Amino acid sequence: MTNKRPYFGKPRTLSTLIDIVAKPHLKKGGYYFATLMLDWPKIVGDTISNNTMPLRLIFPKGQGAGATLTLQVNPAAALMVGFQSGLIIEKIAAFYGKRLVSAITLNQSPIAMKQQKNKRINQPKEHKLPANITERIHEINNQALQQALERLGCEIVNKK
Repeated sequence: MTNKRPYFGKPRTLSTLIDIVAKPHLKKGGYYFATLMLDWPKIVGDTISNNTMPLRLIFPKGQGAGATLTLQVNPAAALMVGFQSGLIIEKIAAFYGKRLVSAITLNQSPIAMKQQKNKRINQPKEHKLPANITERIHEINNQALQQALERLGCEIVNKK
């Protein structure tokens, strides 16, 4: 029995394959929607982005501006987002450099909350600083500054 690998034709560059896959999705302003999805927290800030998610961006026929943005909104935050819709439109315009969105419609349904990971503070390993450095640190009169310099020294020693 011979091991034959499936043959997929001539080797192609990745860019040609990406064009085939991405073109249908990037039609009619899909580029703007894709960047809006990716950069949503940067555009509107944490408070709004935690409670909203862009669903659709619909442009009028033959125009590249004046789109209607449909947002999925947590029901508890719908009133807040409704009042801030003008601010959201201005933030999107500032991000793209043109007035891309002219109206926002809200679709109230729960959004899966993003789990915020508890960041642990890395405790430095117990490395002793060289005696001459420790002596120079203890010559400083400010106790808080001494502790900060000792922590900094330990971090530097740990990196090496």
